[in-house]
Amino acid sequence: MVFKDYFSSHAGEYAKYRPVYPERLFSYLAELTERNELAWDSATGNGQAALGLVPYFRKVIATDASVFQIENAFRHPKIIYMVTPSESTRIKSGSVDLITVATAIHWLQLDKFYIEVKRVAHRNAVIAVWNYFNSSITPEIDEVIEDFSENMLCEFWPPEARKVKNFEENIYFPFKRIECPEFFMEHEWNLNDFMNYLSTWSSVQKYMKLKGLNPLKLIYDRLVRLWGNQNAVRKLSWKLEMKVGKVE
Repeated sequence: MVFKDYFSSHAGEYAKYRPVYPERLFSYLAELTERNELAWDSATGNGQAALGLVPYFRKVIATDASVFQIENAFRHPKIIYMVTPSESTRIKSGSVDLITVATAIHWLQLDKFYIEVKRVAHRNAVIAVWNYFNSSITPEIDEVIEDFSENMLCEFWPPEARKVKNFEENIYFPFKRIECPEFFMEHEWNLNDFMNYLSTWSSVQKYMKLKGLNPLKLIYDRLVRLWGNQNAVRKLSWKLEMKVGKVE
């Protein structure tokens, strides 16, 4: 199995500048499970979702195929980190009450991963996968970012990342669906914060590697004009696209 690692070179920045999932998301998922002994956060990255699960489960296993992501992940005594592909883990069979994949399901080999999910799942376990795409700030700023993502960076997005654009149709999910409420991530950032977030995109990193130029410089002046005072704090939101189901 070949692991495509698009984030290790900037794992520290990734952990620092990504938006944070709402606490209500994790309490909601915990309410769906029959017991709250063990959660598995697959493809955990910086461990953000694993940390969100900590208040609701006795133990959390967080796995990622990237040793660099694990090295930069959030630490907590209830989280056990493992460097391993999501498709083949050392997790005990029939032990997991909740499986989560936070903004990473498009990177996995789904057929193999779902076999692993069924192997480790406890009776009536819950699986939740989610993703998000562009932020919402103002119509004018959103238009610049949409053009930046779809046109300027088009050829630099990995094929797997393109699935995020149409999450409902493109992400195979062979489980009995559970209707869930809408969740949004919300932050108040200045322009520098927002630019640091954009710099964590895999397409931006690939552009810099291949062209030797940071593409954010090409849109910076436009964003400054639209943002106004660069130190001004604006509200940003990202809608989470989700699929939740029972592992039967």
